[in-house]
Amino acid sequence: MTREERLDALRAAADRTPGLLELLEQTVVRVRARHREYRGLHWGERGSKGPVRTTIPDVSEGVTVMGALCQVTYLTAKRGDGESYYEHDFKRPYPLLCVAPDGSRRGLVIARGESRYAVQDRGIVG
Repeated sequence: MTREERLDALRAAADRTPGLLELLEQTVVRVRARHREYRGLHWGERGSKGPVRTTIPDVSEGVTVMGALCQVTYLTAKRGDGESYYEHDFKRPYPLLCVAPDGSRRGLVIARGESRYAVQDRGIVG
């Protein structure tokens, strides 16, 4: 299917579905914002996969604190140096490691709690 054929199909769908173009435009804005955020957090790296869909635990019913999060290690690519481990040792007051009561698949949640830690473009700071 050519680009013009795809555009024609989209126009036809938009004619049949009021609000479709506005919804698509909002989606494009959200995806571009996530892309900019990724590049900021990864110091200019573009990422190889594009947007990723994931399951986020439902915290609307609250969470159960498992304990203090003293350290975290994660694997990612920054600075164009390929995948590297990034380790953070936290100080008191610690962020909290929590679990959301998401049915039988309890989801892990890291909560700021009373700590000063936050995520900025330069990384985890606090």
